[in-house]
Amino acid sequence: MALTPTEQKARVRLGEDLGTWIERYRKDDRSWRWIAKQLATATAGEVDVTGEYLRQMFNRQKAA
Repeated sequence: MALTPTEQKARVRLGEDLGTWIERYRKDDRSWRWIAKQLATATAGEVDVTGEYLRQMFNRQKAA
């Protein structure tokens, strides 16, 4: 499955796959909103998305 431009930018800024990065936080039962805020911080605001966007993207990746 092709990555969206947002996922590509996140991968470059984080230095790893966004799905892998998210999994670490989901294992700790962090909320999607909290993870989205951490993503914005980790990417110096370059990837600023909602928790709902991350949830849908993550579920789409897992289904593929």
